[in-house]
Amino acid sequence: MLVYARVKIEVCIKHIMRCVMVALGILMVSVKGLYAFDRDTFGIGEPFPPNIYPVEFTSVQVTCVAFDSSGIKTPEKILFVRKDRYARYTFLTADENLYFTNRTEEVDKDGKKIKKLFVTMHIRNVTLEEDSTYGQLGRYECHAFAVGSPLERKHGFSINVISRDELPSISVTEANMLQHGDSIIVFCNITRPSWSSRLKRISWFKNGVVQQSVRYPDQYSPVPLVIKNAAARDGGNYTCVLEVSLRGIRRYKVSDSVMITIAPWFDKPQGDTELNKFKEESVSFQCAAKGFPLNVEWKFQKSGEDNIRSCISGSDAKYRIHRSGIYAPYVLTVNDLQYSDSGSYYCCLPSNCSDDVKNNCQRFVLGVRDDKFRCKLDLGLLVDMTETISSPLKGKGARLVVTATGAKSKHQRGLRGVDDRAYRLSNYTELNDLFDDLAKVICQPVDGGFSDWSPFSDCDVTCGSGVKVRTRTCTNPPRQWKGKDCVGARKESMACNEGPCK
Repeated sequence: MLVYARVKIEVCIKHIMRCVMVALGILMVSVKGLYAFDRDTFGIGEPFPPNIYPVEFTSVQVTCVAFDSSGIKTPEKILFVRKDRYARYTFLTADENLYFTNRTEEVDKDGKKIKKLFVTMHIRNVTLEEDSTYGQLGRYECHAFAVGSPLERKHGFSINVISRDELPSISVTEANMLQHGDSIIVFCNITRPSWSSRLKRISWFKNGVVQQSVRYPDQYSPVPLVIKNAAARDGGNYTCVLEVSLRGIRRYKVSDSVMITIAPWFDKPQGDTELNKFKEESVSFQCAAKGFPLNVEWKFQKSGEDNIRSCISGSDAKYRIHRSGIYAPYVLTVNDLQYSDSGSYYCCLPSNCSDDVKNNCQRFVLGVRDDKFRCKLDLGLLVDMTETISSPLKGKGARLVVTATGAKSKHQRGLRGVDDRAYRLSNYTELNDLFDDLAKVICQPVDGGFSDWSPFSDCDVTCGSGVKVRTRTCTNPPRQWKGKDCVGARKESMACNEGPCK
């Protein structure tokens, strides 16, 4: 009986212990489930703060995001904390080198508005004290808190400061001014290799455009830039860029530059350039000077005068000095030509605005005539006069001289009868008076008039919405002899639709 009683007691104890263990297991599972649910829905979310590698004495920022994916809890705040090797926490606060910014946004998820809190830590000047390993305060963590909840959610990250001693440096050899046709070699040297980085590439750039590139260069072999038979377009700013991988993680670039200059020179045309223009027109002179960088001076000598106007500024409505690019030739444009603009224009290499036009200058000779003479030139091409043209002059018993449009010196000798259709005039003055009379009849201003509208064009698309246009021109009649131009639209547009696209 005693043995049987002992067995019954042991069975009961084992049964009670089993029940207690089952109950505790159910409780632990319930608590663990509640904790897991809470952890999964609120905390630090994506994008997670990364481990960063800033260069010493630069600025850096790190952002942490807190939200509840279920939308139940509302994020209240995020604190940035450092944790040292003894697990001691230091909560970071703003100072002269550290500050924080924050913002919120709402996102829609399954019909719910979920609030996200973004807090960014800014370090103005990173030093080794901010490094997670070498700094006394240790690694970094974001601690997120929800409204009404004492629990905090954490996420760690590191700031790994790359010291200035780890950075490589390069230097580019200097270059003197080149004469066109010269050759030169410029070297890019790695003057301080980096013990913690791998060399990835050395490239030469000119004005932002790559000229040549060497992958995985030898740090003890300079990379040359070769210029042969230098021309103006070879001038410019050349930059050597070394790309490295710091600590095998962060890409970093270091650079040095050299300016290649080409001494200016003239590709002069044979002889002077002569141009004839009419009054109130514009004229442009293109300078033949080349070089880099290029500067020129424009000078003017009025017809019949010895004085020279130096250094035309090109900053007013009369004159405009321009070029289409840094290697393009300089152009002087003179607007609203008058008789007083006749003379010699000079494009010269810089001479401190002196009146010297004999050395390093290119000459342009401009003659300005009035618009009435343009009409006279057209009249001089007429061999047979129509009744309309000749009727005002019938009483003078004379006809037009076709050869009257030649050089003035020819007319000054006096024109005698060329044939039975020529005017018999004694000198150039009489001839000029005759053309004035003709011009009063023929060369009257004619205002331009619009032609009829053209039919509308086809739609500019084959399906969907588009546009079709029609045009008209100022040719009915065309504008002549300082008449007024047409006023109004030359093109009209109309919407069109070619049906749905398949």
